[in-house]
Amino acid sequence: MEEYKRTQENAFEVNCAIQGFQQTGLIFQPYYYRTGAGAEIDLIIESAKGILPIEIKFTQKINRRDLRALKDFITERNCPIGWVVHNCERVEWLDDKILGIPANSL
Repeated sequence: MEEYKRTQENAFEVNCAIQGFQQTGLIFQPYYYRTGAGAEIDLIIESAKGILPIEIKFTQKINRRDLRALKDFITERNCPIGWVVHNCERVEWLDDKILGIPANSL
């Protein structure tokens, strides 16, 4: 994992998420993840409590292909859950271990 870079295209949303985690008092390190094949996760929060991968999408409807990198990361790192922050109206399960979070809740 690479140190988080603020030059990403989703920088505003990533920064909002980081600020939200900072307000909880959680001590964490933010990362950006990209494989050599180009799969990426927009934000990884790593703390003493574990690893939380977060993908940010600008769409309301999420399809299986949108979840592929996140699902692979969750499996490889044995994460209990991952988030997709997108333009949904309510919190919803997108997959067994992937929770959709409304972008306006950041």
